[in-house]
Amino acid sequence: MQWAKLLYFHDKIDNEVNALVNISRPVNFRVYIGGYCYVSVKDDWDYVQIFLCLPKWMKLFANDMCPACSYEPYHEGISISFNEWRRLLEFIPTIHEEYLEMAKHLLTRKWGA
Repeated sequence: MQWAKLLYFHDKIDNEVNALVNISRPVNFRVYIGGYCYVSVKDDWDYVQIFLCLPKWMKLFANDMCPACSYEPYHEGISISFNEWRRLLEFIPTIHEEYLEMAKHLLTRKWGA
């Protein structure tokens, strides 16, 4: 479902990427795509970040389980360059040919803005 929602918002994400590349306005964009997953594009970042961010109560639980940990086990993801983002969009038809279930989700779901 996150894939379907990512594609639902891909035009908005792409608009923010273009605004950042063209330095046409400040950019501080973040959208929730389900399952604790977010996509963000921000000033001074040269990438699209797709990441998992657990809710605060789960973060507190993780900190209690490992108070000596120096990392955040509840915030992980990937960062892809703007060129990689555009390349990903080019591969959408191929991905849907290979994974028909993801394509069906796009046809059967209506997402709110």
